[in-house]
Amino acid sequence: LQRVFSPEKIQNALLSAQCRPLEKGYWEVFGNEDFLQINRLLGKDWTRQYIPLEVLRTYGK
Repeated sequence: LQRVFSPEKIQNALLSAQCRPLEKGYWEVFGNEDFLQINRLLGKDWTRQYIPLEVLRTYGK
């Protein structure tokens, strides 16, 4: 199943993205379901949502 996202849905998904620091260099990343789905389509499976800072810094590159 391929999902099509309108520009508005993409914008809302990106605006929903948030992160907060955890212990030992990890960050919790979360957003709405569209945000998670877009990341899966881009090969970024953040279902666990706990990301090392080094990985988070490479996001978007």
